[in-house]
Amino acid sequence: MTLEDLDEYLNIKGWRPPQDTLAKLAIKNQWIEKRFFSVSPPEMVHRYKGLVTFVLREKAIELGPHNEMRALLENSGFEIIAN
Repeated sequence: MTLEDLDEYLNIKGWRPPQDTLAKLAIKNQWIEKRFFSVSPPEMVHRYKGLVTFVLREKAIELGPHNEMRALLENSGFEIIAN
């Protein structure tokens, strides 16, 4: 079985990861980047780029876990662009 076969099976079963997850994984996975975000196949011309907003309540900042939350987001592939 190839990666393409496995991907097609997951798609048929409805188990393929959502597009936003694939976009995050593609940062470190060339196969995913090529398969889903290459501009050459006509059906995949639109490269997914997303903006995600996380809002922390003032109480969370007062209690101090915001540094841990920031580290978790950065380690998960998010880029912090504003505080």
